[in-house]
Amino acid sequence: MNDSELVREVIHGNIECFTILMSTYEQGIMRFIYNIVKNQEASEDLSQEVFIAAYYKLHTYKSEYKFSTWLYTIANNKCLDYLRRSKKIYEVNVETAPLISREISPEQMLEYKETKEGVEKFIMSLKEVDKKILALRSSQDNLTYNDIAQILNTSPSNVKKRYYKVIEAYERFKEDAEKTHIKGVI
Repeated sequence: MNDSELVREVIHGNIECFTILMSTYEQGIMRFIYNIVKNQEASEDLSQEVFIAAYYKLHTYKSEYKFSTWLYTIANNKCLDYLRRSKKIYEVNVETAPLISREISPEQMLEYKETKEGVEKFIMSLKEVDKKILALRSSQDNLTYNDIAQILNTSPSNVKKRYYKVIEAYERFKEDAEKTHIKGVI
């Protein structure tokens, strides 16, 4: 069954179909939310809120649109509400990075940490809308520029333009970081 058929089944009382929808989108929604709020506990809570809201608003879903777009729109709105309420800026803790294999040398580990810190620094320097575009575009749900535009209530050309500007900015950021690193070594 596709998403629209599952939604129809849920509306007609088959709650197990909602469980299927949840399991399909749960990880992607949680990653998207985490990329915005930078707090694991809050992202888990907000993910639950997204699915609760989706369940109660399922009758408003229009099957001519992708279900994922509709769901990510709810997630985006929940994040905006959360950020308005908390008005906090979150710092990413490097120590929360995934465990690294013991086979990696100390030099490789240092390089990994430096790269990770650089990427996090770059992402934190982005405007909120650019962070969202990057998170949605890199999600495993294969969201198109049109999908992202619907979620963020903007035009697909604006999404595409902003996305490519972020990629270009990252390339410049990497070049600058390499030059700085080389100067620091010499």
